Amino acid sequence: MTVLYVTEPGAVVSRTSERLIVSKRKIVLDEVPLDGLDQVVLLGNVQLTHAATRALLEQGTDIALLTGGGRFLGRIGRGRGRNIPLRRAQFRKLEDEQIVLDLARRFIRGKLHHLRVHLGRAQRNRPESELARAIAMIRRAEERLPEVSRYEQVLGLEGTASAAYFGVFGSLLRAPGMVFTERRRRPPPDPVNVLLSFGYTLLGNLMQSHIETVGLDPFLGALHKPEYGRPSLALDLIEEFRPIIVDMAVVRAVNTRTIVPADFHHEERADVVEDLWEDEERQDEGVVPPQRIVFGALGVRKWLAAYERRLNERTRYGADGHQLTYRQIMREQVHALARSLEDGSPYVPFRLEA
Repeated sequence: MTVLYVTEPGAVVSRTSERLIVSKRKIVLDEVPLDGLDQVVLLGNVQLTHAATRALLEQGTDIALLTGGGRFLGRIGRGRGRNIPLRRAQFRKLEDEQIVLDLARRFIRGKLHHLRVHLGRAQRNRPESELARAIAMIRRAEERLPEVSRYEQVLGLEGTASAAYFGVFGSLLRAPGMVFTERRRRPPPDPVNVLLSFGYTLLGNLMQSHIETVGLDPFLGALHKPEYGRPSLALDLIEEFRPIIVDMAVVRAVNTRTIVPADFHHEERADVVEDLWEDEERQDEGVVPPQRIVFGALGVRKWLAAYERRLNERTRYGADGHQLTYRQIMREQVHALARSLEDGSPYVPFRLEA
């Protein structure tokens, strides 16, 4: 899957023959072939010409619109909901409370496994007691998951495990000035939270594109209850990928000093677009600061590169152990869910080896 990110303020994306041209004040910044382009992501004040839009829509290329700071605004597409039998199966199955409960448990099982894998890998080089305690708490939640019989209990176990995980997440970061004390979303109070929120937005956007390509409805999920305008199924399916794609990429980018404090700045707080890719619970109540921390333009480009590098890394997938990129594995998990909804086979979350 080829993705074109356009981040330069004031840039114009146009079409010339079979190529997209990114230019600013008549200076060409980038050009890519239209053929094989799966998604175009426009961040901030970027213009897309009519000819370019038409060419992208004609070949079914997804167009996503984000603010310059990485908050999701919307998408443009031809509409891929043509697989009516699959969508009917999805709506029919997700009316069944037991199927919804089972899927919710499975999505969270994948997430908890990867929370534990991430901390476990860090613990190999740093056998700290706080990491061991957090891993033990996550493992206990994971072990209790098959026993719960109510949806609210699934959420409770996920909340307990996530609190343990983010309670020690800051200890994984070793670069000066990049401090993390707690997970806060609206607005992110520090650069690390900005990285996490931006990464989850990118991950959710990619997952929704996969979902629409397969033919499922991204707005009807199991773990995340339907809510107007929220892509609940995309939120469900990114749960198992958050720790191993976004969180690991954040730790790597910070610890290698690819991303540094100078990549961020404060600006007067404007109206904040709701982040579609975060959890339902609004835990960030209280006094809203008059300023917020945002990415600088160079920081955005560096983070996009770090995120794409992680997506394109390969690992073993499936019983035959084929090597696939994480981007490909995300797509395969959407297909796995579609099969589950069609034929009743159990959905198996992806599990990265510890």
